[in-house]
Formats: sequence, C-alpha cells, structure tokens
Amino acid sequence: MEQERISLLAEQQKRNNRQSIKEKMAKTFGYRRQEIVHQRPSIEGLLERWPALFHMEEVNAEFMRITTFPLETKFLAQLDKHSTKLLQVIRSRGGVVKQKTTGILQVLDEEAEAGELEQATMAIFVIGKEDQFHRPKDVKVLIEGTEVLSGLPSVATAFAMLFGLIYALNLRYPKELQSTFEVVQKVLMELEGKKMSPKVNRLRTQLFIPE
Repeated sequence: MEQERISLLAEQQKRNNRQSIKEKMAKTFGYRRQEIVHQRPSIEGLLERWPALFHMEEVNAEFMRITTFPLETKFLAQLDKHSTKLLQVIRSRGGVVKQKTTGILQVLDEEAEAGELEQATMAIFVIGKEDQFHRPKDVKVLIEGTEVLSGLPSVATAFAMLFGLIYALNLRYPKELQSTFEVVQKVLMELEGKKMSPKVNRLRTQLFIPE
C-alpha cells in the first residue's frame, strides 16, 4: 500500500489523470484511514503524504466511503430546504444568541491578519464580496492555520467541504462550534441523529414545526 501511495503522488503530476487518481484513492482508503485514525498526523503531514485528498472531488468521495452518504449534494439540498426556517428561528431569539450565530464559523475577509489565520483552528477565508449578484474571487478552507482547499465556489460549499474534512481527517469539532457541527451532522446530514443534545433537539423540533 505504501508503494501505491507513492505511485499516487506520481500520478498527480500528470495532466487529465483524475480517473487513475480516483481509483488509487479508493484502493488505498483502508491504509490511509488506519494512518489517520491511529497515527494522527499533522495537517501539514497529510498534505504532503496524501495531497489528492485535499480536492473537492476526493473530499466528497472520502466522505461517501466513511459514511455511505453523499456530502456536497445532500448538504446543499438540506441547507436550501431548511435555510428559511433556520433564519426565522435565529431572528426570533435575538440578543446574544443572534450575535453568536452571526459568527458561528470564523469567516474571515481579505483584510484578515496573517496571525488570525495562523491561530484559527478552522476557518473559511473569503476574498471578495459574496451575495446574490456576486461570486467571491476566492473561498478557502483553513485547518490549524494551514490552507487545505481553495478555489471553492461559495461559502456554503466551503462549509460542506470543511465538514467533510472533519470526517476524512478524523478531527474533533472545535469546542466553541460543537453545537453548530452537531446540527450539521444530525439535523442536516441526518447522521447518527437518534442521540442529540437537548439544545440541538429543540432546534430540530422548531425546524420541523409546520408553518
């Protein structure tokens, strides 16, 4: 399997080689998973040893291998389904809850200091404006101060990729974002949803109350 990993690195240097990379990533899944779970390598180490993992297509594929659920398509569909009601719930709470939710994930603009990025456990870095009329110039995902994905089309896609990487890299949810990611996992993605914290269960109940 180590020879397959080295061969995979060589394949990445070739153009128009996605199918071969896809096949080798699937073949080395067990070997890679054992390394990630038991050895807990650094993000920099994983980028060096498994650079193919840090592409949207392979994040989606790895998430499917681990959970048997599609990542990006399900996340975006569920977000579209629940976003209106979710915003209503947030606005109805106001005050401190609303302020905390506004910064639910550290989304940094292009003026962010380098020190901010280095200290961010997990962050989405947006360059340029994003609204219904504009796409950002770039959207990146950073983990442990290291850029792991770039060129993403939207913040929503970036959030999906970050969630997928948490699974792919066997990471824990940051303490300050525990409830946020629990909502994504158990309410939006419907993974292990039989057991959830009272706070998340209340939100789930509110989302499914008929208009």
